Amino acid sequence: CFDSATEVCRVVDPTASPAAALAACFGGVGTDASGVAKRVPMAALVSGDLVLGAASHVARVLVNQHKENRKAAAMVTIEYKGGAISVTPDHVLLLDDGTHLPARAVEPGATL
Repeated sequence: CFDSATEVCRVVDPTASPAAALAACFGGVGTDASGVAKRVPMAALVSGDLVLGAASHVARVLVNQHKENRKAAAMVTIEYKGGAISVTPDHVLLLDDGTHLPARAVEPGATL
């Protein structure tokens, strides 16, 4: 689960490469006029949307289970070199060593 202000890179052109989507969403402007990809709120996602899952991977949204849930949840904010992300304490994160860790257990110095 993510904070309501969290944005994701929605890939508009299914033939676009992950690199093109990354540049369109995070290349400094924030929105893309070329129709390749654009940043949207997580709540705007629907099943079937394509999103940038990593710098080199596009993934399909299967379900957005919390889209209609307006209840407040406790959040953990993890700051990193490029910014910050706010997720629920039980949100599972993948560490660089291949292990998984709930957000509440992330400690300074961890590499995600």
